[in-house]
Amino acid sequence: MDKNNNEISPEDSDSNFDDKDLVKKPPIPYPKSVIFIIGNEFCERFSFYGMRTILILYLMNRLSYGENSATMAFHVFAMACYFTPLAGAVLADSFLGKYWTILIISCLYVAGSIVIALSSISGSTLFSMLGLALIAIGTGGIKPCVAAFGGDQFIRGQEQQLQRFFSFFYIAINSGSLISTFLTPILREDVGCLGRSDCYPLAFGIPAILMIVSLAFFVIGRFWYGYRVVPPQKQNVILTVGKCVYHALTGKFSSMAPKREHWLDHADLYHNHQTILEVKTLMRILFLYISLPIFWALFDQQSSRWTLQAIRLNGDFGFYTIKPDQIQVINPILIVAFIPFFENVIYPIFNRIGLNKPLRRMVIGGIFASLSFAACGILQTQIEKELPPTMAKGTNHLMLITENSKIMNMSIFDEFNSNIEFEQNPLKIYASIPRVKLNDKFIVPYDKNITLKNDKTLVIYLEKNNQSPLIFVMDNVLSKPIGSGAQMFTIFNLKNFHNETFSSTDTNDDVIIDSIIQNFTINTIGKLKTFEIEVKGKSSSMSVGEARSNYKLGQGTAYVQLITGDMEHADKINFQLIQLIESNKISVLWQIIQYVLITAAEIMFSVTGLEFSYSQAPKSMKSVIQAAWLLNVTIGNLLVAIIADVQLFPKQSMEFFFFAILMLVDIIIFAVQAYFYVPYQGKNTTQHYDSEPFDDNANGHRSRVWSMVSAEGELPKLNPVILDENEYDHNATWTSGSRM
Repeated sequence: MDKNNNEISPEDSDSNFDDKDLVKKPPIPYPKSVIFIIGNEFCERFSFYGMRTILILYLMNRLSYGENSATMAFHVFAMACYFTPLAGAVLADSFLGKYWTILIISCLYVAGSIVIALSSISGSTLFSMLGLALIAIGTGGIKPCVAAFGGDQFIRGQEQQLQRFFSFFYIAINSGSLISTFLTPILREDVGCLGRSDCYPLAFGIPAILMIVSLAFFVIGRFWYGYRVVPPQKQNVILTVGKCVYHALTGKFSSMAPKREHWLDHADLYHNHQTILEVKTLMRILFLYISLPIFWALFDQQSSRWTLQAIRLNGDFGFYTIKPDQIQVINPILIVAFIPFFENVIYPIFNRIGLNKPLRRMVIGGIFASLSFAACGILQTQIEKELPPTMAKGTNHLMLITENSKIMNMSIFDEFNSNIEFEQNPLKIYASIPRVKLNDKFIVPYDKNITLKNDKTLVIYLEKNNQSPLIFVMDNVLSKPIGSGAQMFTIFNLKNFHNETFSSTDTNDDVIIDSIIQNFTINTIGKLKTFEIEVKGKSSSMSVGEARSNYKLGQGTAYVQLITGDMEHADKINFQLIQLIESNKISVLWQIIQYVLITAAEIMFSVTGLEFSYSQAPKSMKSVIQAAWLLNVTIGNLLVAIIADVQLFPKQSMEFFFFAILMLVDIIIFAVQAYFYVPYQGKNTTQHYDSEPFDDNANGHRSRVWSMVSAEGELPKLNPVILDENEYDHNATWTSGSRM
């Protein structure tokens, strides 16, 4: 009898007690090979984000792209990075398997990293684009494979170890991103190499080395401990969905097709009822995805338009200068800080007021994304107020320079007096004078060989020993430098000049003579090519021969440098620096507001959206959801590339406000879509569509889908933390090495 006084038959006794039950099962050994997978992911993310952080400035400063062209090229690259995962997923699931897909495509990734590092030495556009293409194939091809391959190393009974693995995996992603985003701008700007004050070969070279180490980690893991390898499926689910949709459409538009309740029912000749039902569910989710690309169009501009905005802001704090591309480090820092804050503070508040539902959180996230670009647009309007006047077509600036004289006796226009007074400096500038007047007053009477073009400045230089002025042309002197440094326009008037070398510290441009305006036996007057000096929080120096002068320059300003004296007396050479436009006054720290808003939007929109999609999709369709999610990112980057190429807006602030309004309209449309969304009620899914995303297994266990966000605002193929029978592949094999 048992403790409840019920009789127990011998048969019952034999069935309830087994010698095997008395033996405690040994613990399943932890798959130590995942240490190498985590190391692989850290190095790869370091490599990718290190390269991506400095890419927009490389395109401008080294390949001489304009702001719009660089933005377009950057987002075409980003678009490719999120399109190629489709090919990687098909290769891994249907042909090569995850292991060989990661190994082969990582080799292309390494090749691309090396190519762009080497091409940055000479600034080759062709090889730079080749390197970026290989990197896009590499990072995209392995993106859907690495996290899933790490999950394959665990078997049933290791649910807690799997959850810890994903925690460490995403810590590796965020730490790799954070460190590289902070470090590579320092390598780019603060280290000089190959005769330049910056060092793109080093800034690209370190990520290339990390990518080599990443590949080495992955290979060593196979031979040291061995990997559990799940063979590829015979049929890829993405291809199955594509065939189902194709057969449904061809059947629907066939002249012999009978009426069906749903257009996908026309595929029933080729696919079973369960497959069609799951594809219907997938289509409902994809209908919600129509509005998602706009969010990614905004989000990925952190590394392009926002970095270009930082160029026009002041990052000099005396003890340290924040680089324009370095400010991006705020995003991964905020991600790490915001995740526990939202889980423990924000979401409980949302729960009390009825907002803690996935689709509602996504709507709020979209509103925050819109607000981030509104804040960005407001900041840009303040920047534009400080910009110098734009030179209109058909006009040119006029710059008057005189030596040792407070009055220039010259009639410029009929309405001006003939005597022009110079007060504190020997220079005056008149902006946007009609070119016809300049030709009539100066070029025709003095030098008919001079030709004025757009974006040029006519210079009238009156030397103290010369009664007639010298006339020559320089670049637009009232223009901001391309980078965040200081632009230098140099005129020299030197006695006993014998082609001594001009040089400057902290510049990547050639400091060479552009033209000799007047060459006498004793005096030589000329000008140098315009060059930019990087402002690094310290003094920069200018020299000619043995003469040298030190300057403390401001970010984003322009100067005219007058060098006069006798080269036989180097200590008496005079370097006079005259500031033409104001330096950047607005602190780069104002960008923190927009970064806070976009990071909050990322957590509520991106993370919640992918979790919701996984909770609603049938298990067989989760890889299709991954592909569709990444395709949204692709379309968003394509939109930015098109807008940058077309140049719809005369001011950058107008473009930022356009995206803010576009996101607001888009999220309203999404809210309407969400209202009419029909939830999936599959045989294994009991939760309501607007509840927290959980997975329920056959044994009634419930596990929350792991929700740590990566630094890139996306989640690879998610795995529930309960491994049921369907998720355990009995055909998995082990590569070389031993499981310890």
